[in-house]
Amino acid sequence: MLNLSAFSATTNLVSSIGTTADSLPIAATASTPAGKPAGKPKLDTSGLANLPTLDLGKFAPVPPVVSAISPAPIPAVQPAPSAQLVVAATPVEIATNLGMQLPEYLAPSAIPEAPHKIDKHQITYALLNAEQRQAVEYAISGKSFCLIGAAGTGKTTTQRMTVQELAAQGCVQQLPDTWEHKYITKGNPAILIVSYINKAVNNIRAALPAIFKPCAITIHKALEYAPVYEDYTDLDADGHEITKTRKVFRPGRNAANPIVGITHIVVEESSTVDLRLFAELIAALPNHKEITWIALGDIKQLPPVMGRSVLADKLQELPVTELTQVYRTANDSPIKKLAIAINDGLPISDQVLREEYHKAGELEIVNLSGVDAAGKGKPRRGAHEDFNPIINNFKNLLKSGTYVPFRDVILCPYRQHDPDNLFKWINTEHINLHLADFHGKLRNETVHEVIAGFNRKYLAIGDPVVLNKREYQIIDIAVNPKYQGIPCKLPSPELSRWGEYHGAESQALHLGDHGDVTALLDMTVVNLTKTRTAEEDEEIRKTPSHILQLQRMDDPENPEDTIEVTTAGDINSIDFAYATSIHKSIGSEWERVYLVLHHSMVRMMFRELLYTAVTRARTYLQIITNGQNHQKAAPNSSLINCAILNPRIKGVTQAEKLAWLRAQKDKESAAEYEAEQTANLLAGFATKK
Repeated sequence: MLNLSAFSATTNLVSSIGTTADSLPIAATASTPAGKPAGKPKLDTSGLANLPTLDLGKFAPVPPVVSAISPAPIPAVQPAPSAQLVVAATPVEIATNLGMQLPEYLAPSAIPEAPHKIDKHQITYALLNAEQRQAVEYAISGKSFCLIGAAGTGKTTTQRMTVQELAAQGCVQQLPDTWEHKYITKGNPAILIVSYINKAVNNIRAALPAIFKPCAITIHKALEYAPVYEDYTDLDADGHEITKTRKVFRPGRNAANPIVGITHIVVEESSTVDLRLFAELIAALPNHKEITWIALGDIKQLPPVMGRSVLADKLQELPVTELTQVYRTANDSPIKKLAIAINDGLPISDQVLREEYHKAGELEIVNLSGVDAAGKGKPRRGAHEDFNPIINNFKNLLKSGTYVPFRDVILCPYRQHDPDNLFKWINTEHINLHLADFHGKLRNETVHEVIAGFNRKYLAIGDPVVLNKREYQIIDIAVNPKYQGIPCKLPSPELSRWGEYHGAESQALHLGDHGDVTALLDMTVVNLTKTRTAEEDEEIRKTPSHILQLQRMDDPENPEDTIEVTTAGDINSIDFAYATSIHKSIGSEWERVYLVLHHSMVRMMFRELLYTAVTRARTYLQIITNGQNHQKAAPNSSLINCAILNPRIKGVTQAEKLAWLRAQKDKESAAEYEAEQTANLLAGFATKK
């Protein structure tokens, strides 16, 4: 049963942050901010011009726009070179890939050339809008606040300018000489920029001035989460109690081992941070009430999987700056138009979707059911029947170079594959396996069976993968000399990603490895008969059959950065990067997004999920669905409309959503109080006995 009294304590602890924002230290001058502890080393920035990692001296200062702020000049960073964008598949190609006739409304047309945009690294304080400047002023004055806005409204850019101005105005100190941390070294600025999502951390780190890059870190790393082994009591087959050991992850930083010396904390994508994790962060900060907190996020995106978000609470306690101007997409972009309609809760039938939002080369709707070009109706089919047309479409896009891994992505609500559940047949795991198998054969790569504990993975050099929320490409697969398990299957281009051999060589291939098969089998027999200690058994379980070399693909500043994967746990955590769930996409953006929505996913359809998926696309969005409704006046059977009319946080405007959140919080508080009173009453009865 849920321990509500413990949750009540957590809620009270979290609500203590930011309630006295006006009483926090105010930076009176650039050299000596009022209220800051005397004697602590300040961050020596000299307007950021003297820092060896950030040469700003050759750039002319930008004239101040607000008299209270004198922004330091920033370097004119040239946009990083990117791969040439391949022309999008035409509606003709899409229809051909799906085995469909081309509807009349999908007439071929050229993709319009994107308008010239200023690179976000070239934006100065003078180019910020009024809301963005207000956020900077809040931070410099020492106020905790919330910075919210839809995807693409410039939250990351505003945050970059904010930390830069904090340094220029002398509001950020250096970490003290006594500072000790596993991931952040002393001498860095006394500011943490944290998020639950690794991709969000990578994005903000790429946008920050060099001196602040080491300060961007996940909350789990800030808390120094690490595996520990704990004993627990279980029952054996006869019902007797036995002691077992399990590996769990615990924070290394807490009240007994606190984080001391931080003056500012920015929480990126705070709508995804739940109260439990935030309470752990608060517990590790003895001076949390003196810290300036900045909560960034979008309340209209997906909330945490479990519990209430930090942003939902902080919006009710702190000053709020809302960014409304969207910069990610053009003003006339159909992607932006659809995102606004979703946010406004406007009913959209399938007919309206294709007539008013479809635009070749920018936002394309592919309907697997409904009415074809000849006016003939096509009924909805099951997920297992629609999977092949969908995956064939992606294979053709991959083969033509229209879809490029890492640059583009396939989004889907479901993540795990259950072959026995036909309703969940369309999911990212299933899509990834099929595309990895197809892509490997296109490259004629050798597939290796990699055994990690009780699991097997089938990987090839060149595979795009994700590990610990970071993107990599496999550049080497080598046999692990320390491996003592059963032999692996012989590597071959004919080995599928399901562990089956195909082609002319399939009859000749058998269990084996690079070495002598007989010797490996003999080694296995010896290992099965040898008596080992529990520690040796655990070490064998952690030792995989192969060692992988991975190259980072999501860090353009360190393109040669590679890691070696040597543990079974890490290998089991590897996923292919062709498709990802909508929940995992939060904090990320791609050039081209392919969104799969099927009526079998209706239980997952809610407004925040749809809005999050749509706003991941920079320049192109393709929605593959099997909607059925085609009447403007009756949109209720449309799958898209199902999501729009079903928000997790009720209301349309920010005020309506905040009112609903307050009501929910009051209900939870009342329930927690009642549970606490009941627990006290029961404890009293127990004492009397």
